Amino acid sequence: MNPLQTLIKLTEVLPLFGLALLALYGNKLLHAKNSFFNLKEELTEKNNSAVGLVLVCYLIGVAIALIGAFPSKSEGLMLNSFNMCLNAVLITVLMKASFLLNKRVTLFWFKEPQEIETELKEQQSLGTAYVVGASSLATGIMLAGVLSGESDSIWHAIRDTVVFWALGQGLLCCGSHLFAKFVHYDIKGAIEKDNNAASGISFGGFLVALGIVAYAGLQGATSN
Repeated sequence: MNPLQTLIKLTEVLPLFGLALLALYGNKLLHAKNSFFNLKEELTEKNNSAVGLVLVCYLIGVAIALIGAFPSKSEGLMLNSFNMCLNAVLITVLMKASFLLNKRVTLFWFKEPQEIETELKEQQSLGTAYVVGASSLATGIMLAGVLSGESDSIWHAIRDTVVFWALGQGLLCCGSHLFAKFVHYDIKGAIEKDNNAASGISFGGFLVALGIVAYAGLQGATSN
């Protein structure tokens, strides 16, 4: 690749990196705004590792999903930028939807999401944080696989992404219940009552592993 070709390539890629960084920062602000507590206070004044872990995993999940949002081929700066913006919006909406859904389904023993927030804020429960954070990582991995596919129109792209995201979430939800059922100890008691970080790591690791398997199955997914 000669210098001119390199320069042309950079002019096409750098704006997309800028859009990805903007999307990542926007997700950080949205996550902080929708929290049931003051995120800045928890991180800077209370040194709350549980809240910090959930935030980091959520942002890494978004970043992984954004990898799939980058166009696989050059279709011009304007079209590539539009597709990147569309994918960034889908990622923002679906990651937030997954975050709320997983707190209800993955950690099914909590009756209300506010109870999870209390665990993270008051108890600084690392066990809970590992599971919540891992669910975000798994979702980001699955979305990266879904977004690597191509559809024949904008509406088909939106439809495909939502449909396969729902399938991936279904796998994640079913897997979490099966894991809780077949482990040889009370995972609810270990995480909720005993604040057992090791149990949270094992449960969270299983969710991430499910996300990787789903990524392999959903990579390049399209329904056109």
